[in-house]
Amino acid sequence: QKNVGFVRTMAMLALNKIDAILTVVERQLSTRKPNDDGLDLSENENISCKPFGVTSRGKQVLSFTLHNKKGMQVQILNYGGHIRALRVPSHTGELVDVTIGLDTMFDYEYKNRYFGSIVGRYANRIC
Repeated sequence: QKNVGFVRTMAMLALNKIDAILTVVERQLSTRKPNDDGLDLSENENISCKPFGVTSRGKQVLSFTLHNKKGMQVQILNYGGHIRALRVPSHTGELVDVTIGLDTMFDYEYKNRYFGSIVGRYANRIC
C-alpha cells in the first residue's frame, strides 16, 4: 500500500513537470527554419527521437522521449500527442511506468484512437 501511494505521488509530480518539459519542445519548434520539418535534437541531450511506426496512410510516426535530471521520462508520439509512457523513479530508483501505452500504431489507429491522447476527438473545436 505504501508503494502505491508513493507511485501515485510521483505520478502527480511527473504530470506537473510535463508542462515544463513540453515548453522546451515548443521553444525548439518556434525557432526552426521555415523549411525545417523537425527538431534539431543535436543541441538538447534531454530529448531523443526514434521511429515508432507507420500509419495506414503511410505517414511515419515518431516517438519523442524527454527526460530530466531526476530520472523521469515521458514518451510522446507525434500522432495526436499520445503519451505512450510516463516513467518515474520509485523509492528504490527503479523506473516505474505509471501509464498504459499501446504497443503498435495499429492499436492507436483502430483499437483505442484517443487512449493516452493529449487532445480529444474534437480538439477544442466545440463552442
